[in-house]
Amino acid sequence: MNNFFIKFFICMLVFNSCLAEYKAEIYLNTGALIVDNKIDVINNKLVLGSKTSMLDIKLINNINFVFDNFNNDICSSLFRSKKFTSLEGLLEEIIPLKKFSNLQSNLFDYHIWLLKSQIWNRNFDDAKESIKFLSSSKNIRSKKLSDLYNVYILLEEGDYINAKKYYSLINESPDEAKTMILYLESRINFIEKNYSASLEKIAKILTYYSREHEWIPATLLLELNIYLEKKQYDKALYVINEIKWSYPKSMWIKNVNLLLEKYSLEGIL
Repeated sequence: MNNFFIKFFICMLVFNSCLAEYKAEIYLNTGALIVDNKIDVINNKLVLGSKTSMLDIKLINNINFVFDNFNNDICSSLFRSKKFTSLEGLLEEIIPLKKFSNLQSNLFDYHIWLLKSQIWNRNFDDAKESIKFLSSSKNIRSKKLSDLYNVYILLEEGDYINAKKYYSLINESPDEAKTMILYLESRINFIEKNYSASLEKIAKILTYYSREHEWIPATLLLELNIYLEKKQYDKALYVINEIKWSYPKSMWIKNVNLLLEKYSLEGIL
C-alpha cells in the first residue's frame, strides 16, 4: 500500500465517527453463527444488540469483529510504513478489548498491533499496561508474544537480571516470534560479552529473516554496538552506512549517533 492510500486511511479513521462501529460474527460451539452490530458482556452473559437476548459465554467458541473502516491489513501497512504514532492512536480508539477479554476473538490481534506500536514509539508505560493485560488473557498467542515484548522492554531499561529471568520462563513461542527470539538471545549474549554467539544469531537474522521489517533495524544497531565494542571500526562503518541508507530520517539514525557518542566516536565514523 503506497503512502497516498496510507494517508487516506489515516484521515478516514481519524475523522470518521463510524470508526468504532463493527459487526460481530459470533461462532457458537455448536457451529451456529450469530451476527450482530452491537454486543456487550454482563455477568458472564453476552448481551446482543437488542438487549432482549443473552448467551452464556460458555456457549461461544469465537467472535470475529469486522470494523467498517479498519482491518488487519491496514494495521500491517501502517506498521510496515513506520506510522507507529498513527497506528497507536487509532487502535486506542477502536478496541473495546477489555470488556471481551474472557472471550476468544480477533480483538487480541489488534491489541498486539497496539502493543507493537507502543513499543516502537518507546511508549513503555502504556506498553507495560498492554503487556499486563495480554499476559493475563486466555489468548495463548497474545500472552506468549506479550511476554517476549516484556523481555525487550526490560533489556531496553537496563534490567538485565529480570530480562534473563523472564526469558528463561518462556517456552513454546509462536512461529512468528522466531526473529524476536534470536534478537533477544543475541542481546543477552552481548550483555554477557559473548560476542561470537551474539554475532552468530545476528547473522541468522540477517540471512534467513531479512524481510522481517520489525527486528532488522534493531539487529543492525546491535551488530554496530558489538563492532564498536570490539573496536572493529571498518565493520562498524559498513553497518552505519547500511542503517543510514535503509532508515534515513528515522529514530535509528538517532540511535547510531548515541552509540557513537557513547564510544566518543561522533564525527569520526
